[in-house]
Amino acid sequence: MLSDGDPVAGPAELRALLPLGLLLLVAVGANLLLIVLVCFVVLRTLLHGRVRDLARAVAAAVSAYALASLINAALVALLGSREVLDTLTGIPDDVFTNATLGYVAAAISFTRTMPTGQPRVRALLWTGVVLVAGCALLALVTSVLALVLTVLVGLVCAALARYAVGAGPAPRAEGRIHAEMHRFGMTATDIRQAGTDDEGNPRHVADLADGTRVELALMSSENTAGFWRRLRDLLLLRGPVAPQMLYGVRRRAEHAALMSFSARAAGVTVPRVLAVGELGPGTVMLARELLPVRTLDTLDEAELTDDLLDRCWSALGALHRRRIAHGNLSPAAVGVLDDGHGAVA
Repeated sequence: MLSDGDPVAGPAELRALLPLGLLLLVAVGANLLLIVLVCFVVLRTLLHGRVRDLARAVAAAVSAYALASLINAALVALLGSREVLDTLTGIPDDVFTNATLGYVAAAISFTRTMPTGQPRVRALLWTGVVLVAGCALLALVTSVLALVLTVLVGLVCAALARYAVGAGPAPRAEGRIHAEMHRFGMTATDIRQAGTDDEGNPRHVADLADGTRVELALMSSENTAGFWRRLRDLLLLRGPVAPQMLYGVRRRAEHAALMSFSARAAGVTVPRVLAVGELGPGTVMLARELLPVRTLDTLDEAELTDDLLDRCWSALGALHRRRIAHGNLSPAAVGVLDDGHGAVA
């Protein structure tokens, strides 16, 4: 029992503050979450025919569990008794424990090597691993040293599985883009990279057979840089009304298409969305027409006339009347076409 002045120095003291029923409920729920998510990943990967990716994740998990069990057996055999082992782990004699948690190591290896394109599932798996490890520590069935060893076993086995099984050669992005554009009736004669957009998505420019140019944005669920940019914009109130960081890549592409159609319906010149295709699991291609726009930050001071600014403000006013907010208004997002009409990016 703790008094008001006693310091909380370890898992035993912290456990005294938590109800045993709550700890048991969290542990059971976290284990069930891991089981359900692993089954979901396995079935989804099989449906997509990515057998090699599944084999790599399964091999990592099995090897991590086997290595953890081997370490446990080796420690007991080498030390000859549990006294030294209990000293290393810091667990009382009357509580059975292992130096490593085999299933936690397996979950860590599986999560590290699972197929790409499922960032939310991966985040939930990491959450389940942390909850299971925390409950095991608070329940005094393991120690901090054992958890550190467990994490090391999981990471090492994941790295070895990636090296041993590896991944097949990824198809060239240009080839997949050509095939997806052809599905929408667009034939590209040339596709070249054009850096990244404001969200960190890879950007390409394609020349079509009819002489037009198309901008291609490849939106990937594995683009963590884009996530942090969207989180920054959300915190600084620089993003759209519907924060894009709450969406998956498909919803983000659909949102961009909807905003384009709504803006054009309001009479504002914006890039028209030509196609929304899928290049692979978790990767969506957003094709938009490339307008000959000169943005305000590239114009000479003499070209920034009152008439030009009035036309730009008129276009933004049309958006506001339709309850459409730009969310990232800057001189780089507003410009003028070659025919003199204002345009909004």
